[in-house]
Amino acid sequence: MKRLRILLNGPFAGPHAGFALAERRGYLADAGISIDWHAGKGASAVIPELLGGGYDAAYGDLNALALALGGLAPETGPKAIYAAFNQTPLTIAVRAGDGIAAPRDLEGRTVLGHTYDAAFQMFPALVVAAGIDAARVKLIFSEESLGLMVRQMVETRDCDGVFGFVNTIKASLSEEGLSIEDKVGFIEYRDWLPSFYGNSLLASPVLLADAGLARALVEAVAKGFADLRADPEAGIDAVMEMRPELDRAINLRRLKGTLAIEMNHAEREGVRDGDVDPVRLQEALDLLARAFPKTRSLKAQEVFAQLRPA
Repeated sequence: MKRLRILLNGPFAGPHAGFALAERRGYLADAGISIDWHAGKGASAVIPELLGGGYDAAYGDLNALALALGGLAPETGPKAIYAAFNQTPLTIAVRAGDGIAAPRDLEGRTVLGHTYDAAFQMFPALVVAAGIDAARVKLIFSEESLGLMVRQMVETRDCDGVFGFVNTIKASLSEEGLSIEDKVGFIEYRDWLPSFYGNSLLASPVLLADAGLARALVEAVAKGFADLRADPEAGIDAVMEMRPELDRAINLRRLKGTLAIEMNHAEREGVRDGDVDPVRLQEALDLLARAFPKTRSLKAQEVFAQLRPA
C-alpha cells in the first residue's frame, strides 16, 4: 500500500464528496493507495505548500497553479491531473440592488477578502477581461469568516464586495446563522472568464515521476466523482462518515450548488469529467499572461498532465 499526503483546500466538506466516495468505497485501496488527508487554507493557499515539497498532491485552483508555474523553469513544478471544477467558482459577493451588477461597477468601491483567497489572487485576470480600472478599486484584507465579512458588507456597509466562492459564501452565511442571503448578489468570474477551470487535483513532481501511481490515483478519484454525479446523497453520506460533526443539510446544499455550477460547464458534452479542453485551457493561460506580464507564458501541457487513456 502506497501512502500519499494530500492537502485539500479546506476541511472535508460537501464539495469534497468525490474524494470521500473514492475513500469510503475502496477505490483508492483497490489501487494500492492510502491517503493522509490534510486541510488547507484555500484553493490558492495550497499551491506554495505543494511547491514546498511537504505533500504528494493538493486540491486547489488550477489558475493559481498556472500563475506559480509561470515563475518556475519549464517542467519543474506540479501539474493538474484531474480538473474537478470545469468552470471557475470565483466570485465577488456584493449588496443586492446597490448598483453593482458588473465588474466595472466596482470602480470607486471597496472589496474585502482573505489574502490567500483565489478570487483575490485572480482579480487581475478579471481586471483585464472586464476592462476594470484597478486603480479605482480599493482592496482590504480580513481574517474574519466569509459569512461575517458579508454581514459587514450588508449591515455596516464598510465594504462593497467580498472575494470568495459562491457556494462557500452561502454555506458560511448558514453556518454563522445569518439570514441575509436575499440581500447578497454575486459578480461571478465565469461570466467574464469562461475559459477558466477551477479546483483540480494537483500532483507534485515526485508523484508525476511515478506515472503508474499517479494514473492509479486519477482513476480512483474519477470513480469517486462519477459515483457522486450518479448519487449526490451517497456523496454526502461518505463525507458525514469522515466528518460526522458537519451539518448535513448545509453541506448537501453546498454540494448540489457545486454540481450545478462549478462542475457543470457545457463542455461536459464533449470532454470527459476531469479532463480539460487544451484549446480552452490555452485561452485561459494566454489571458493570465496578459494579466500577470512578469510571469512567463505557458503551454497547456505544462499545466495539465493527461494521464488517463482517451
